[in-house]
Amino acid sequence: MRVAGINLRLDRKSGSYFGTTRPEPYNTGKDEFIPSFRSIFVSSEMYPGTRKSFFYVTSSIHGKMRRYRARTWFDTEVGNIFASGKTRAEAIKKFAHNFRHKIYNRRSRQ
Repeated sequence: MRVAGINLRLDRKSGSYFGTTRPEPYNTGKDEFIPSFRSIFVSSEMYPGTRKSFFYVTSSIHGKMRRYRARTWFDTEVGNIFASGKTRAEAIKKFAHNFRHKIYNRRSRQ
């Protein structure tokens, strides 16, 4: 499967797709952040066979961060992009739009 120009692999056990790509620059303010990669995950159907069923696509930049004036580094994820829909195609279409325009979820402090 290909989403937003990125090849994804199928996890046969769960029916989901996943992949990685190079991360784009992401501003963390005064905190120091060293990105490693961007992960993308396309879920299998959630609540299959019910009226609540849906699919979702999520993606985050993984890397190491050091808070402003702190000494220790820790692994973290930033720059989350998310989309969901009643069908997998709808979720992927919304995600591709958010990914192309870099529409991030709000940043939460850890």
